[in-house]
Amino acid sequence: MNTATILREVSKGRALSPEELCFLLRREKDTDEILDWANQMNLAVNSDRVTFVHNRNINYTNICINHCSFCGFRRDGKEAESYFLTVEEILGKIEETPEVSEVCIQGGLFPGLEFSYILEMLQGIKARFPHIHIHAFSPMDVYYFSQKSRKSISSTLECLIENGLDSLPGTAAEVLDDQLRKQICPEKINVATWIEVVKTAHRLGLKSTATILFGHIETAEQTAHHLHILREIQHETHGFTEFIPLPFVPFHTPLGKRFGFKEIFPFRRVRLFHALCRIFFHHSIPNIQASWPKLGLDRALSCVFSGVNDLGGTLYQENITRSAGGNHGEKVALSEFQQKILEAGKIPQLRNTLYELLDHRPAS
Repeated sequence: MNTATILREVSKGRALSPEELCFLLRREKDTDEILDWANQMNLAVNSDRVTFVHNRNINYTNICINHCSFCGFRRDGKEAESYFLTVEEILGKIEETPEVSEVCIQGGLFPGLEFSYILEMLQGIKARFPHIHIHAFSPMDVYYFSQKSRKSISSTLECLIENGLDSLPGTAAEVLDDQLRKQICPEKINVATWIEVVKTAHRLGLKSTATILFGHIETAEQTAHHLHILREIQHETHGFTEFIPLPFVPFHTPLGKRFGFKEIFPFRRVRLFHALCRIFFHHSIPNIQASWPKLGLDRALSCVFSGVNDLGGTLYQENITRSAGGNHGEKVALSEFQQKILEAGKIPQLRNTLYELLDHRPAS
């Protein structure tokens, strides 16, 4: 294979194959060439526009029955740092920023969870903040709710929708390879179940994001297979709004300690991976997001020159990455997004969860 030949063929409209993606993942010496191609592909789709969303993140509990080795967030119920928010406490947090257009809600798998609590949460948010889009609950959460409520996955999702759920985060995917999942998150749902939940959600009209956790012990083949699965789902359902590569933050995690990871994935390889995601999803997922909680805002912003067109959201409170040892802050003001994007020579654009464009001149 040859990098230039592959990229020329893709530019003519042919989809990048998983085998070609594996080849390019290993072509670090061709990074600059790949970054340039990804940048041009992004400009063709999104021009110089860089989007972001005014949202608030809420993790309603860190108590979890699972023991994922890449996670520094989970706690046992008896630990001093463990917590479980009441519905009123969740509403109080949203009240601090009632002008947000989205609230993103995820949490651990609380052992004593009652499905009625989840429905009460959704109902309470919609009653008090009817304008806010509820982006909540990973496919793992949905499966857990279905077990707790003794409902099918479809019935569980229908119930969530009826009570106010608007879209799903495409998390709990990690890497969609069952052998690897047995190593890093053996208690989580398998690949087939993750796919079932996502496809069912899309069939019922719920959009979702798509993600991958990269930069740990995964292979190029496992990475390529993961992206291929997502692309096949997208061709079938058209339900993914964006793809978010999530670099592994190792510092306070069992996986990081076990394998002696001292730092996050080298940034040049992070940029290469984002670029290859743009190229791989060029004909299927138009929005590629860089995660500023993982990378820091300046590094996330530099990715807009390697295929990225979105910087995520304001968040206001970010717990999961910080628990793993990330130190890039908990929030970004709308005005900071705007200013940083302008300084980079790009056009800032406020959006909502579903990528509908809003006023691009935020005041705060």
